[in-house]
Amino acid sequence: MINLLKLKYYYINLEGSYNRRDHMEKALGDLNMNYERFSAVNINEYENRSFTTASVGKIRIHMKNKNTGVFGCLLSHFSIIEQNRNNREPFVILEDDINKEFFTHQWVN
Repeated sequence: MINLLKLKYYYINLEGSYNRRDHMEKALGDLNMNYERFSAVNINEYENRSFTTASVGKIRIHMKNKNTGVFGCLLSHFSIIEQNRNNREPFVILEDDINKEFFTHQWVN
């Protein structure tokens, strides 16, 4: 059985989203979780350029063809997974707007 309190947690946070960063640092810190902030992929920085990944290769970004927030979120999650592809330990990816009450009620109790 996996002990959720012992896992590595990554939370995705855009540069400049200081309130959300503080929220996550406090929530995860209060629970003594092993966590790391992942700087979210800001898709606006990749307009009409390529986002390169080791396992998929180049992904061409065309701003008019996607919802930028959703696509940036997808690439952020994908980047964390790719970064850990040789890691055999399980890990959890969180968004920086997770509700602390849900987190503590659902997982800790």
